[in-house]
Amino acid sequence: MFRSLLARPLAWTLLAFLLLLLWDASGLDLALARLAGTPTGFPLRDNGFLVHMMHEGARALSWLLLIALFAAIRWPVGVLRRLRTGERVQLAFTVLAGVLVVTLVKQASTTSCPWDLKAFGGMARHVSHWAWGVRDGGPGGCFPAGHASAGFAFVGGWFALRRSAPAAARAWLAGALAAGLLLGLAQQLRGAHYMSHTLWTGWLCWSTALAIDALMGLTRSRRPDMAIAGSVPEPDESTPGRSSVFPSDHAVAAPRVQAPAEEAASSPWQRIDAWLTRPRSARQVVVWLSVYLAVAANWPLWAELARIGGAPSVYLPTIATMALFTVCGMVALLAFSAWSRWMKPLWFAVVLVAAVAQHFMSSYHAVMDPSMLANAVQTDMHEASDLLGWRLLVHMLLVAALPGWALWRMRVLPMRLWSHAWRNAALLLAAVSLAAGGALAMNRQVAPLMRNNVHLRYMMNPLASLYSVGAVALKPLLKHSRKLVPVTAGTALGASYAAQARPQLFVLVVGETARADHFGLNGYVRDTTPALAAHKVLSWRDVHSCGTNTLASVPCMFSPLGKAGYEARKDDYENLMDVLQAAGLAVFWLDNQPGGCKGVCDRIPHASAFDPLAPAVKSALCDGDECLDDVMLRGLDDRLAALPPERRAKGVVLVMHQMGSHGPAYYKRSSPDAKRFLPECKTNALAECSHAELVNGFDNSIAYTDRFLGKTIDWLQAQSGRYDPALLYLSDHGESLGEYGLFLHGVPYSFAPEVQKHIPMVMWFGARTAERAGLSRHCMESGLDAPLTHDNLYHTVLGLMDVKTPSYKAGLDALASCRSPG
Repeated sequence: MFRSLLARPLAWTLLAFLLLLLWDASGLDLALARLAGTPTGFPLRDNGFLVHMMHEGARALSWLLLIALFAAIRWPVGVLRRLRTGERVQLAFTVLAGVLVVTLVKQASTTSCPWDLKAFGGMARHVSHWAWGVRDGGPGGCFPAGHASAGFAFVGGWFALRRSAPAAARAWLAGALAAGLLLGLAQQLRGAHYMSHTLWTGWLCWSTALAIDALMGLTRSRRPDMAIAGSVPEPDESTPGRSSVFPSDHAVAAPRVQAPAEEAASSPWQRIDAWLTRPRSARQVVVWLSVYLAVAANWPLWAELARIGGAPSVYLPTIATMALFTVCGMVALLAFSAWSRWMKPLWFAVVLVAAVAQHFMSSYHAVMDPSMLANAVQTDMHEASDLLGWRLLVHMLLVAALPGWALWRMRVLPMRLWSHAWRNAALLLAAVSLAAGGALAMNRQVAPLMRNNVHLRYMMNPLASLYSVGAVALKPLLKHSRKLVPVTAGTALGASYAAQARPQLFVLVVGETARADHFGLNGYVRDTTPALAAHKVLSWRDVHSCGTNTLASVPCMFSPLGKAGYEARKDDYENLMDVLQAAGLAVFWLDNQPGGCKGVCDRIPHASAFDPLAPAVKSALCDGDECLDDVMLRGLDDRLAALPPERRAKGVVLVMHQMGSHGPAYYKRSSPDAKRFLPECKTNALAECSHAELVNGFDNSIAYTDRFLGKTIDWLQAQSGRYDPALLYLSDHGESLGEYGLFLHGVPYSFAPEVQKHIPMVMWFGARTAERAGLSRHCMESGLDAPLTHDNLYHTVLGLMDVKTPSYKAGLDALASCRSPG
């Protein structure tokens, strides 16, 4: 029976595969794309109906339907009542698996969308999606059609229904195929996908559903007690003695069932109480409790999202995604407690925490971060009494009374330990998978929102409260007293200082969020670096960062330990700036980053470029607490003159820490007169912008960095009468601009995309500086493709400045091989 049911779908799958290969060979993709596109783009790209209804609206509806399918495992409606519990589980997980498979394939794809092609006003060339690993010059991550999976993923319903309801299965399949094709066609009209992308999405979703059904069929064929089509349905969770989320292998005594007349005569409260006292699994309680807390204990979060605002097409899906994260997070956390009725006090304690947290968030606009919890722990009774009162009691009653009564009345099924364990693991996996799918699908909306509004992560109640309580409680146990390990012993200036005619003036510019592949010097299709090219700088093309965020990269790049040693360290170490200062040089750190130097400049003279400026300069270059990088060039002569003269006479090292291309507000990183690529994205909500507008904003920030570096070199040349100048520019990390569905940066390094790690490195020498260091320009130019990392910075600067110290390693000095001996 199982083999006969599998044979026909397998034959359809193979036939569809061959037909899709013929489609790819036909070249019809571009022909169809040209029907909707023009050399200047796709006229329907921003059509309101296609964007708001067929894209954002359809995606939100798809996720709501998926959530409804998971809810139907416990509460089936309509035709789903004909399915066994296991078949409803299969249906829900098949839909989720289809979406995840398509998303994972997209992550590995280098194929860009039609609207990115040069033929339609973009920058990419057409490359077959079978050319794995071949970049087309665009963002990639377009194959297959992720949006079409919002319809095609539901083809799994045919496999689940075909045994018990064949007619409904055919209707379900027709609906899923029609929805997928319609959504794919809408994206085709906008220029977001080729027709092949849509067709392959349908094939992937179908094949995923077929594979899952085959695995379920093997399980069914090995259980002789399983019913086949037409047999009596298996008792589900509405039958006493059966577990709710998964079938139980531990039966309990069946309670007396009310007669219909008796049930009709009972009061609503009696019916509610009868429903509550029905035996149910601990996992069902956990899911119910998570949904309740997301709805009843997160009003401050929903209100804050409403205050932040944005277009409805962004706001409504964001609300749904945050709700999904909150529910899945609570389910994943509480899955570790889904064991027996003895967990009821713990569950109720979680409800009380949520109630108290919501009171303080709504009444005092507080967020439940670890610092807030630490302050609460240190509050004495007199101070605490001012925060307590009848309002707190009302909040607690409103949130905790109903679940408290429900938990008291609920009957939790007993079960063997192993049965609990594997079901809890399955529930945890389901919650994590659903959250991961939502995060990948909504990354464009959620990533900028969370980066610009960090406080939102501490408003997810009670997840944030429980995390902060754990962080405060465990901090004393995990605290490690770090000592500062010196590395400056034996540091001295080299022989070149004894007969120097002028001291060196070395400027090290620490870039922010710049990508090597968007530098015109490195072959980018746009000339984003004309000023650097005019100054004939050296640009290394294969340089990688130590991390994917500023906190990881900046301390690491100045460390003598290298990436591996820095990440494995148990204590803090002195860094490059400490060594340069110990050698007797004048060092100074100038910051245009609100986040500061991440501890690198703590022991040397440093300043913020924003604080000491006159109001006129602030109004011209600064907006609020942020300034354009040109602000660091104001008053630079005075800053130099203020350094100790005895150190300045030996040499000066000036570090400028840029604001650079920090996102998502790329449009704020360039002045109006420097915006060469238009139109650009002018909002933090990246979902409201097209990919081209997003790239334009980022490229304008790179062009502004180029202009800033050009002005810095001009200033250095003006100092040539008193100093031997040089400049080194090196970014801290890169940035994702939609490749593989990712935006911004900060993905864990081990699986972060190349664009978040591949960074620019540029060096300029004054005429006498290269001669003094004995550097051959021809040698340096021939080595611009050599692979380098942040590990090379420490040793390259020490070598260039002729600072002798035991921690220097010539093998990591990027210029050592081009330096003549003596």
